[in-house]
Amino acid sequence: MQKKTAAGLILGKFMPPHLGHQHLIDFAKQWVKDIFIVVESIKDEPIPSEVRCQWVREMAPGCQVLHLSEHQAQEPSEVADFWQQWRLCLNSLLPKKIDYVFASESYGGKLAAILGAEYIPVDPGRLGQCISATELRRDPFAHWQRLPSCVKPYFLARICLFGPESVGKSTL
Repeated sequence: MQKKTAAGLILGKFMPPHLGHQHLIDFAKQWVKDIFIVVESIKDEPIPSEVRCQWVREMAPGCQVLHLSEHQAQEPSEVADFWQQWRLCLNSLLPKKIDYVFASESYGGKLAAILGAEYIPVDPGRLGQCISATELRRDPFAHWQRLPSCVKPYFLARICLFGPESVGKSTL
């Protein structure tokens, strides 16, 4: 472990961020001095990218959060030079060379290789935090305990009871 002399990368959509992401961030902070968290977004996603970037900033004080809004292919089958495109895109976005890529997903190994970095898998089997953002979007209340506190208000509905005195507003 090169603790506090190297730079690390975390890449994700964070749609929404959850405690698995928090574990990933906290783990990376133990390894490196500089952590760059790239929040990727694609047009028309269900949670605005600006909101997700703000959540990640709150979850990762001291880390540099970068927004990648340039559309990139999501699967290697989409374009022949998939990994080359990602390498060029990330190298132009990141302010310095990355030494480590931290990820729970299998793409982390290939991403690290194209960036000339070392892949550090973090809970790849999701044994510590068995949750996915897809499940959270589908039913956030079923997985409420796995959402960071900064994310929870986004999913809450707010209501206002308005009316004259003595009509029962207080008892509702």
